[in-house]
Amino acid sequence: MTIEEMKRIKQEKGYSVADISDLTGLPIGTITKIFSGQTVNPRRATVEALEKLFLEENHGGRMNRNIMYDFGRSLPEANMVCEAAISYGAPIRKQGEYTVVDLEKMEDHLRVELIDGVLYDMAPPTVTHSRISLYLYRTAAEYIDRKGGNCEAFPDGVGVFLDDSDTNCLIPDFSIVCDGSIIQEKGICGAPDFVLEILSPSSEIRDTVIKKKKYMESGVREYWIIDRKRRSVYIHLKDDPYGRIHPLSGKLGTAIYNGELEIDLDRIAAIMDKLPEKN
Repeated sequence: MTIEEMKRIKQEKGYSVADISDLTGLPIGTITKIFSGQTVNPRRATVEALEKLFLEENHGGRMNRNIMYDFGRSLPEANMVCEAAISYGAPIRKQGEYTVVDLEKMEDHLRVELIDGVLYDMAPPTVTHSRISLYLYRTAAEYIDRKGGNCEAFPDGVGVFLDDSDTNCLIPDFSIVCDGSIIQEKGICGAPDFVLEILSPSSEIRDTVIKKKKYMESGVREYWIIDRKRRSVYIHLKDDPYGRIHPLSGKLGTAIYNGELEIDLDRIAAIMDKLPEKN
């Protein structure tokens, strides 16, 4: 959701800055600076508080409550507060008009996804997020090494170019690719066989709706979403896009390996419990 969209909803609802402060708990000065353009990159907690308010207003208060049970919706909104035009070293364009070429011109340290020409800022991964991602990678890589074959596991940070267009580059938290021909130096140029995302409040809509739709349409065979807050795993298969829900306990086998590659969900739950969840 862009600042412009928030301004539109603010005007439609007749909210004052004081009203928004009361509803979000944010200081009036902070809100004023964001809406006036003085603050371009607000803190993550500020982003989440504002977006929660305005997404619920824009969708009748139903967004956060039903998101995990309504994967079929197609939403145009980003799940981050992003400027209508983002540069980061690339030419300034309107959201929806960015390309992979623009990504290549951005500063190397930036974590940005490109979905249908829209740039999405990605916050740095937390310690818990990184621990889960590393466990998944090690488990899959060790299994693949033992089994042999052409599949390869990839950790967080490897770009996935899903289609022939130049307006998409997604960055999953973990993926497995069994077609070596789509592995190139710049990233994965095609649909991985397996993709997993670890939810955070700032990525919930993006992972469960926007990216899920792109993954399924592109031919990803299996898509998992780990929901830390609800302590569940959401599983979507190519021939069953509506999926199923599994509690974060026991062991769960991947469909692409007929259940033989097992993920220890109790291990993931233990990783989550090491540090209090703050994102």
